[in-house]
Amino acid sequence: MVSRIKTEFFRWAFVAATTFVLDTFLFASLYVFFNNVFIANSVSFLISTLYNFFFHKYWTYQGSDSFNSPSLRYFALLVVSFVINSILISIFLIINDSSVAAKVFASMITLVINYLGLRNFVFTKSQ
Repeated sequence: MVSRIKTEFFRWAFVAATTFVLDTFLFASLYVFFNNVFIANSVSFLISTLYNFFFHKYWTYQGSDSFNSPSLRYFALLVVSFVINSILISIFLIINDSSVAAKVFASMITLVINYLGLRNFVFTKSQ
């Protein structure tokens, strides 16, 4: 049991870290191109979230069911995370004008929300 939890946490951490890098890189690149926080955050969040979902579903939590209940719960969590992330970016930009720093700050906060949501709401063991 402990070994499974350690493996699951390691996988979660790896996927979370690579998702963070992907999301931040895409956000910074898109912000330079569009000079619009909302567009950059929307596109980077969507792409990195799809990456995150499939890696968590099939590798971290090793789900094999069809695109159904966990998928709907995941996308509900996505909406909540996106709204919180966007609000936090906006607040941080008032304090500091660095869009990348704002994205990093917001992502660190939503990371905790996503972990708890994935573990307790999306990929529950009762599936």
